[in-house]
Amino acid sequence: MNLESILKYQAIDIELRKLKREMQSNENYKIAEDARRKFNEMKTVVAKSENTASKVYGGYEESLKYYDEAVRSADELIKKLQDENITDEQAEAAAAKLNEIKARLAEISDFVGNIKKKGESVVHDFSAAQKSGLELKNKYNQARDAMKKLEESYKPKIAALQKQLADARAQMSDADYETYEKASKEAAPPAFVEVYVADGNTMNCSMCGYSLSLNTQSELKERGYCVCEKCHRIIYGKKK
Repeated sequence: MNLESILKYQAIDIELRKLKREMQSNENYKIAEDARRKFNEMKTVVAKSENTASKVYGGYEESLKYYDEAVRSADELIKKLQDENITDEQAEAAAAKLNEIKARLAEISDFVGNIKKKGESVVHDFSAAQKSGLELKNKYNQARDAMKKLEESYKPKIAALQKQLADARAQMSDADYETYEKASKEAAPPAFVEVYVADGNTMNCSMCGYSLSLNTQSELKERGYCVCEKCHRIIYGKKK
């Protein structure tokens, strides 16, 4: 393992991460990201409202059709009952049918009333979402413009560090690069840290402060590096 090339790569990588973090912690960056997320939520509400409105309108139209048909049937039965030549049996059947239609009309009327309430609720949600969405879009656009200016100001520094990082990577072996990547995923950078020797020659991880076991200390002395048993960072010996 070529420790020198790994440490060089790590130093540039940490600097690049720090710069990106600094940019992303900017207030306009946060506002733009938050507004974008909320705007997308409002777009979903609008889409759902439009879909529900379509179903509500369809149910309303269908109910009115049934209502009109029931009213026509009731009118025909009333005319039939007014016929002087109708028999008692026919009158009873017509009256029973008329009561069925009356009950059906009451059901349809209630259903239409519920649809109306639901429709009003959908319209309210739709209008509120559109209004909020427009406000959020304007807020996002303003913050995005400021964010673009911010990104442009950071761009040269980031590009320079990215080039340095690529150059440092070219000087590393694939095995060393894989070791660094794996260590960086297991522990937050810096993944490679120098050993800290306390009073009495006690060896510790300079990052988490964990005291190394005798076996781990022996490994460090023999190989020049070891893995911290607590934070899993790679500890290397003091540079001479």
